[in-house]
Amino acid sequence: MRKSLTVLALVLMVACSGGGDGGTVEDCDQACIDRTALRGVRETLKLVYNLTLQGNPVGPQSALTPCPTGGGARVSGEASSSATQGTTRVDLLYELLECGYTQRDETPDENYALTFTGSFHQSGTIAVQPATSTALLIDGVP
Repeated sequence: MRKSLTVLALVLMVACSGGGDGGTVEDCDQACIDRTALRGVRETLKLVYNLTLQGNPVGPQSALTPCPTGGGARVSGEASSSATQGTTRVDLLYELLECGYTQRDETPDENYALTFTGSFHQSGTIAVQPATSTALLIDGVP
């Protein structure tokens, strides 16, 4: 976890919205910033996975994608599926270069605009069916 937080501190630009008026990071305390950053990492990696690898055959993976609000991402590694368990097992490296993602929600404190530059390693299990659980480890790569 410390590794991830260190990478986040170096590579993350956060614009938390404290209200409907498009607040800034100053509207958030440190705990708010940390929660938003970690949620943003997970949601950005999930988006990159869905844009590049979802539906691919199992085995070695390597793909590039533009990010929704600028920059790009590369994901590479291994992915395998278990139809009987309804899971996908992953061991992936995400390389983000000014990869921008914006989340707008009805709840203002869940809004953000993030830009990432850095690498993240993701390993574990992604649930495909509601009866299974997702269990992922995400580490920042120096």
